Amino acid sequence: MFSTDGFDTVDVAPAIMSSTENNTQGARRDGRRSRFLSRENIVKMFKTTVVLSALFLSIWAVVLNHSIKSLDSADEEDSTILVETEGREADVYCPEGGADIFLGTDFDGDGKLSANEITSSTKVCHGQQGLSGPQGQSGFDGENGYDGNSSLVNLTALSPGITCQFGGFQIESGIDNNHNLLLDEEEIETTAHVCDGQLGGEGPEGQQGADGSQGYSALIEQHPAPTSICPQGIVMEFGVDDGTDGATANDGILHEDEVRESLRICSEQLYEGLTGDIFSGTGDSMSSVCDQSDWSDTSFAYLFSATDGTNGCELWILDQDNVPSLMMDIHPAGDSIPGRELGIHAVDTDRGTRFFFDADDGTNGRELWVSDGTPIGTIMLGDMESGDAIDWTSEITSWMNGAVFTTHGPQGHRMWWTNGSVTTSIWQAPWFSSTVSSDLVNQSTALSSLGQGLLQGDEYGLWFAAKDAQAGLEMMFLSIDGTLHLYDLQPFGDSSPSQGLSIEDGFIIAAGDGTGRQLAKLDRDGGYQWLTSMTKEGTTTPISVMAPAFGIQQLGDILV
Repeated sequence: MFSTDGFDTVDVAPAIMSSTENNTQGARRDGRRSRFLSRENIVKMFKTTVVLSALFLSIWAVVLNHSIKSLDSADEEDSTILVETEGREADVYCPEGGADIFLGTDFDGDGKLSANEITSSTKVCHGQQGLSGPQGQSGFDGENGYDGNSSLVNLTALSPGITCQFGGFQIESGIDNNHNLLLDEEEIETTAHVCDGQLGGEGPEGQQGADGSQGYSALIEQHPAPTSICPQGIVMEFGVDDGTDGATANDGILHEDEVRESLRICSEQLYEGLTGDIFSGTGDSMSSVCDQSDWSDTSFAYLFSATDGTNGCELWILDQDNVPSLMMDIHPAGDSIPGRELGIHAVDTDRGTRFFFDADDGTNGRELWVSDGTPIGTIMLGDMESGDAIDWTSEITSWMNGAVFTTHGPQGHRMWWTNGSVTTSIWQAPWFSSTVSSDLVNQSTALSSLGQGLLQGDEYGLWFAAKDAQAGLEMMFLSIDGTLHLYDLQPFGDSSPSQGLSIEDGFIIAAGDGTGRQLAKLDRDGGYQWLTSMTKEGTTTPISVMAPAFGIQQLGDILV
């Protein structure tokens, strides 16, 4: 082999080689093997192995490093940095007190900083208290408190006896807790006796006194009776010609202010008739929507709704002489229609007789009004709701020397108590203590549709229908002492009570028992019992209508 132009030239061996040539070939292979296993090649192989090993170790180090970083990152993510504060009492460092702030890592994950987890802390001290600022303006006056209970004194004449030998008086005093204007036996707190002394002997007859001044003349006048009440009769008036209230004394004329008594005599049987032609001519002063009225036995006043054709349907009064007059034009631009929803109710309160009725003044909607029988004493009790507070679902009843009524508005059905001067939620009536009122307010949150269908008071408490969140539309009883009872008459629905009657030992109502309408008797302690299981005549079908016309009446021991 020799070199030619940089290329190696190799002789081509003949197809058949001699033994000498074979030996030459073996020698060549041995030579090449010797060169491959030479020291130089071994060094090269070792270097290559070292380089490959280093490269492999580098790759392994990178992989291992990334794994460690991932673990560190996971550990860092699992550990949370926390900040805790603690109050600090006043000391040398913080004269006004303050707080300690701790910073650290929550290694154990318990949501708290242990002592060995706190890495830094600092103190934050309160500043010194500043000087008092100027006095603020006076606040608005609060609402007037409820009227206190009246104190009463009873004087009773004593006949001569053990207590007072010669007779005298017994003086009893106490607080009128039940507002009935009577000092009941349980309300008496103190009792004292003032005894008369023994009668002295008769003294000597005194001298004749001087003649008195001339007295006033007694006068009697006679007038014809009102023909609307008595076609043939007279009215006799008795009085003294003393010039009372600006009249001329001793003028021989019996003026109105000088009349002391009157006597009405009718020569024919009294009969019903017109008290006056309110709507002059053939017009009707009353109609199906303007015909409410009520009479007060104590004030001898009769209030009613009527129209004279000019003022619309308004509030009128009939005086003791049976002469009608317009009490108040409540809605000057239209019809107030007094009593359209609730009627007109005369109620005896601790301030005298008051008439309660609903009316619309054209500004505040239909609200509850009160009247003492005078124009100045006829007022709206308040704007209870935006728009009409009184609608066809509203109810009213007399209770506790006042009236209880319901309103209906954006806040649902609400129940109120009023005596014409004080108006408040029934749950905060003035005779309830603050504790009782608070309990009632909490219980009332589960009630709605207050008084819907039935509202009636008696001497023991207030009976009313209401919808309980769990029991449905059922009967309720609120005692005078503030105890509230629920009667779940129909456990699987609404009993929808109606038509109530107060009796000596409870209350009778018409209600649904799940199959029809029946009578039930309610006890005042929350118990009840069904009184009837009536069915339609000749069938086993329970009746579905009970006492719709004249309600439930008691005749002796019988319910009708």
